[in-house]
Amino acid sequence: MYRSAAAAAGRALATARAAAPAAGRLALAATPRATAAPAAMALSVAAGPAVAGPAGVGRWAGLHTTAWAGEDASAPVGYLDKASVTERVLDVVKKFEKVDAAKVTPDSHFTGDLGLDSLDTVELVMGLEDEFAIEIADESAEKIVSVADAVDFIAGNANAK
Repeated sequence: MYRSAAAAAGRALATARAAAPAAGRLALAATPRATAAPAAMALSVAAGPAVAGPAGVGRWAGLHTTAWAGEDASAPVGYLDKASVTERVLDVVKKFEKVDAAKVTPDSHFTGDLGLDSLDTVELVMGLEDEFAIEIADESAEKIVSVADAVDFIAGNANAK
C-alpha cells in the first residue's frame, strides 16, 4: 500500500507542479475510500492560490486532481484511461465520412488500411481535437498516422477530456 500510495502522491504532485508551476502552494490530502479495499486511499492535489469559499470555507483555485492509490497505481494522474481513449478514437474514425467503418480496428493505418490521403488525415485529427477538447500541434499531428498513434498521443495528453 505505502509504495503505491507514495507513487500516486508523487504523480499527483508532479502533475500539479507541471500544470501550475507558479502556483507557489500545493496541498496534498489523503482520504480513505470507504467502498474500496482497506488499502485504497484517495490522494488529492490542489495547486493555486487559496481563496475563500462558501461560508468562509477555504478552497483552492486552479488545478485539482485526485488519484486512487491501491487500485491502478500505474495510471498517471490527470490522464484519460487508455481503453476509453481507444473506444472514443475508434468511434471518431468510424464516423468519418470517407472511412468504411467495417475496416476500422485499433491497428488501422489511416492511409494504408483506410485509404485516407493527407488532407483527410488532417480533417480526422481535427475531429479528434474536437472530441477530446485539445489542440494538437502541427508537428505532433504529422506523426499521427494510425489509430494506435492517435490513442497513444491522446492518452499521454493531460489536457484531454
